[in-house]
Amino acid sequence: DSTIISCETLDEISNLSTSKNLEKTNKIRALTNQAMNGDIDFTEALNERLEILNINERIIEKGIELIKNKISSSFINNSNFIKKNATNIYIVSGGFVEFIKPIATLLGIKSNHIFCNSFIKNQDGYTLDTSNVMMKNLGKVEVVKKLNINGNVVVIGDGYTDYEIKKYGYSNIFIAYTEHVTRKKVVNLADYKSNSF
Repeated sequence: DSTIISCETLDEISNLSTSKNLEKTNKIRALTNQAMNGDIDFTEALNERLEILNINERIIEKGIELIKNKISSSFINNSNFIKKNATNIYIVSGGFVEFIKPIATLLGIKSNHIFCNSFIKNQDGYTLDTSNVMMKNLGKVEVVKKLNINGNVVVIGDGYTDYEIKKYGYSNIFIAYTEHVTRKKVVNLADYKSNSF
């Protein structure tokens, strides 16, 4: 979100699932921004946003189609490079596999290199898989720690949770990605900033 794609998924699908209720959509956007700036707890923000949304199969299908049209232009322009180097690229995201996997597949990134949240389908629709490490605070840190990658680890992202991987010693470099959004607090903590992949 806001790196490989130009938007925040939950913000975008809020328009589909809240029947264009402006108050709910604005609340979701505010929670997203607070979490990405590190101003509030990631898990708290995620749970609050999902309580507002009514996720169902139709929303997921429409969301995938919507997001496919929002892949960052600089990632599309470098898709050959990404495919060629896919064995060294991981997606570690607070987003959801249901939306991320179709985009990652287009870029040649294998499913075992995708670490993100997921939904569980039940009779009432879709609920958050609370057993998934990514829905917990410092989930990204825990995932990268367990990957135990040899060599230099470079994290590219737009949010505070991306920076935390460097903060806790599991990456050598953190690049604040600003093609779509610039979060001043995150940029100030970064080793570098870039507005293009």
